[in-house]
Amino acid sequence: MMKKLVNSIPLVLFSFLGVASFSTISAELPVSGPVPFANYDLDGNGSISEQEFTQVRSERMASKAAQGRPMKGPVPPLHL
Repeated sequence: MMKKLVNSIPLVLFSFLGVASFSTISAELPVSGPVPFANYDLDGNGSISEQEFTQVRSERMASKAAQGRPMKGPVPPLHL
């Protein structure tokens, strides 16, 4: 029992930190329109890495999904 509890602590902590950083970046992202360069350049080095781009794009998509906004992309087939 104690081993399960100890093993779950890092997962809970990681989840909390991910939500905290997600909410900070999401609050700065525009609802629509292009995302400013400064929002993509997370480390402030003057360039956007693939990791920075992917992180901001993923957070923006998650934010829109949480708001119930429609997502772009292929529509899944209907299963009647």
